[in-house]
This record gives sequence, C-alpha cells and structure tokens, in this order.
Amino acid sequence: MYYFSDDEDDQPESLDDRLWHIRSALSTTIDLSLLDLKAFPDEVFDYPQVTVLRIGSLVPPAKIADQVYRRFLAQNYPNYPIREQADGSVLMQDTPGYITIDRLPDRIGELTNLVELDLRGQQLTQLPESLCSLPNLKRLYLSDNQLTTLPVRFSRLRSLVCLEVRDNPIQHWPDGFWQMPFIEKYKAWLQEADAREYALQMQKDYKAAYAIRQEALRWGLHL
Repeated sequence: MYYFSDDEDDQPESLDDRLWHIRSALSTTIDLSLLDLKAFPDEVFDYPQVTVLRIGSLVPPAKIADQVYRRFLAQNYPNYPIREQADGSVLMQDTPGYITIDRLPDRIGELTNLVELDLRGQQLTQLPESLCSLPNLKRLYLSDNQLTTLPVRFSRLRSLVCLEVRDNPIQHWPDGFWQMPFIEKYKAWLQEADAREYALQMQKDYKAAYAIRQEALRWGLHL
C-alpha cells in the first residue's frame, strides 16, 4: 500500500519520496497533496500504471449540522480540527494546501489506467480534451476550482461513477452530459442508501450510518 498516516507531520515532503512506492511496484497510487510544488510534475508520466492520482490539497470548510456526524467525529476523531458555530453546528477547518496548479497537462490522457483523479482546491479554469480519453476513470473530484464548463467530449467518460464539481462557476454543461449513465444509476442508488442510513440512525448505530454516507459520496453527481 501507499503511505498513509494519521499524523500529517510524518508524510514524506519531497516528490521523490512520494513516488518511491510506485517506483518500487508497491502501489499504484500517487499522492501529491500537501507538497510544495509549483506546477504539475512531469515525473508522474513516467508511471503509466498509476490508478489513483491525488493532487487536491485544499479541503474546503464543511458545515455539519447533523448530530450523527458530530457524534461520529467526537467518538472516532477527537482531535479533528473543527470549530463550533453559534447555531450548534460545527465547521471543519481548512487543511493547508501547498500545490496549486492552474493547468492540467494534455498528457493526462496518457494515464489510461487512472481510476481516480483528485484535483480539488486548485486554480483550474479549464480541462484538456485529453481527459476524456481515460477509459477507466471512475471518480473525478474537481471542487473548488475556477471551471466554467467541462470538456466538449466529457460524455465519453463512460466508466465514470462519481463527479464532484462543487464550488465552480459552471455556466455551461457539454452536450450529452445529463444523459451520462452514472447520473441515472446514482439516483436509484442514493434512494436505497438514504433508507439504509435512516434505519441505522434509528438503531443509534451512528458509525455505520456515517460509513454509508461516506460511501454514497463516492458515487454520483455532486454540484
């Protein structure tokens, strides 16, 4: 597995450190979040086997009014950076991000094994058409950028099951977008997930209810 740690101070701070596991064939994930980089590193394209690429480094504040999530955070993540609000909700603090790119290289289309691409919290104003050539891409996270539209051929991403585009000034959706298969499938799946989550809340199994909600966020369209 790629490195994971609860303590952010333990995370490798150089690009070479972050690439060590995939270079050693121990993982197919590249996580570039919280690195002090000035642009998208070309070294990523040396590893066409990558399946998960995370560049998003900024986690936007999330206001949580639901008592279920408050209890879950208190019980399982007592040190999580949150701030109490006057209305009784909590606000998750920003995670400081370092890499902020304003352009995704056209070469992104070479990474045909990508299943997940995380570009949250950047300064992207557009995406290359080559992105639509990723046949295995299932999850695409684009929130908190400056996108006004998506690539013209976006509907060619037939494997997509999750698209997150919150907090972008989207003005136009490409042709065929609303007919993409994952949107209709998600509507039915979400109804089932909502029912399961509610039943677990009634049983006061808040941890399991939270887990279902998190899994739901891995599917569908999030505007």
